[in-house]
Amino acid sequence: MCSIYLNSRSAVTVGALFLLFIILDIACARDGPSHHTFVEADMDQVHVVKVGDKITLRLSVQPSLGYVWRADVPSGLAQTAPTRFERSSEQRHKLGLPEVQIFEFMAKKSGLQQLRVSYLRIDKVVKTGTFKLEIR
Repeated sequence: MCSIYLNSRSAVTVGALFLLFIILDIACARDGPSHHTFVEADMDQVHVVKVGDKITLRLSVQPSLGYVWRADVPSGLAQTAPTRFERSSEQRHKLGLPEVQIFEFMAKKSGLQQLRVSYLRIDKVVKTGTFKLEIR
């Protein structure tokens, strides 16, 4: 049988090391992937994100009137989910009201990536914008 005896100095050292490991663990957890959500007002600005971060675009749209957003995804991003539409619960059964079109991506390559979006009806582009992402 093996016994370990700690004097008061050893116990303090072990306790200090344990506390240091907890602090480092918390600090490292903060450096994990972040989630960034952007809306139309965020277009044409540079946003800094890290490789591995999740990026969501939430853009106002009227699909019942034939309008949708199209995203031209650069090589430094990966689309992580199919594009979807969302409307508030009180608008769920009303036609013709604005909805939100949601795009989800993950930053996969560092550098300046330009995520271009176009708002269109059938094939006619109504407006365009760019989300500039500095991926580090």
